[in-house]
Amino acid sequence: MKVEFIGHSSILINCGDDKILCDPWYTGTAFNDGWKLLVDPVKDINKLDFNYIWYSHEHPDHFSVADIKKIDKDKKKDITILFQETIDNKVKDYCIKNGFKVIELKPFQETKLNDDLAIINGTDGFDSWLSVSYGGKTILNLNDCRLDDEEELNKVKQKLGEIDALYTQFGY
Repeated sequence: MKVEFIGHSSILINCGDDKILCDPWYTGTAFNDGWKLLVDPVKDINKLDFNYIWYSHEHPDHFSVADIKKIDKDKKKDITILFQETIDNKVKDYCIKNGFKVIELKPFQETKLNDDLAIINGTDGFDSWLSVSYGGKTILNLNDCRLDDEEELNKVKQKLGEIDALYTQFGY
């Protein structure tokens, strides 16, 4: 497994034939022009090699409508969106309407993407985290997900076991 930092909250997790792009926000501003990228990514989303997109939550600096609309029509048919199960289904419905396949991730349930690649999604009630296990290694991408107390952390540790790398929110 290889992980590449793309920018802001976006990483690309390479698991052989399967590649998970996390939280792509590469275009424009977020929060009514209140936020902008500190550095514009040098990569075009259509030039990245991936077949899954995982969105941690619907904030525009993670779920970028501008970037999802930029994805070429031919590329869309090979991309599956991974998103936490929600009551309102807004993200799921939007992605399906725009030509993507969607896998809803149930909290704390393993989803096998292939024989060697398994993911687990958890949530703090809004933001979510993603565990990726491949080739005997496990990474945990917390992103903006808040695990605030020891009980929550122990629940995650019991489910995941040892992790090899932790990715979390950072600021300046």
